[in-house]
Amino acid sequence: MEKFKSLFSKNNIFYTLAATLTLIIVVTNRAINGFSSILWINDFGTIFFILYAIFAAKHKRIYYIFNILSCCFVGASAIIQHLWLNAVMSLLISIPAMTYGFLRWGKNEKQNKDCDNIKTLSKKHLIMTVCLYFCTAAIFAVILWLLGGNLFWLDAIYSAACVVGIILCSMAYIDQFYFFIFANSMGVILYLLLTLQNINNLTFIFTMLIMVATSTMGLVNWRKIKNGQQTSDAPISQTEEINKEQYPDTQND
Repeated sequence: MEKFKSLFSKNNIFYTLAATLTLIIVVTNRAINGFSSILWINDFGTIFFILYAIFAAKHKRIYYIFNILSCCFVGASAIIQHLWLNAVMSLLISIPAMTYGFLRWGKNEKQNKDCDNIKTLSKKHLIMTVCLYFCTAAIFAVILWLLGGNLFWLDAIYSAACVVGIILCSMAYIDQFYFFIFANSMGVILYLLLTLQNINNLTFIFTMLIMVATSTMGLVNWRKIKNGQQTSDAPISQTEEINKEQYPDTQND
């Protein structure tokens, strides 16, 4: 009963609403558009994707597992529909990156290095990452154009931001959320245009909107945790300096 009440506590109400809205959207879309093997695969991918976003925002290690599960369904759906770039991103980029992130996080926990589970890019590395994004977007645009992809330029912008976000996510960088917020915003536009051609894409519009909200919450929450770590570390550092001054000989024992 206490766990049920905690779902609707002040700290969890946003995440509960996000999960509930996703379920309503999936069920409603299925009732309207019918049922097929492709659709239920997409639905499971959507559900696990939102669970990943929720637990990522809450800084819970299990979010890697939900992302892996989502990528399995998304990758399978992409292969069936011959969406090869999506398949490669899901199966050959996201799953290995999330697996690495899950293992790295566990190793840090065993070594009591929780501070390593939230990092921030330096200005130099952020600039390099942005350059990497533009290069990746250009490569994706060319590939999708050669494959005759629909809305290849917008798909490239969205996909490249996802790839960069995934790489940063695997190493627990706060900066991942900047790329995910941008990517999901582009995803809203992409799936809005695709919905005009196929109504089955309607679910993804609402999913992307929820992802924008959860990514924003993740950015805010991770910053709070990072700032909290820095605040808690400050008194310890000051104490160590005082001890060095008062007892200089003991530091060499």
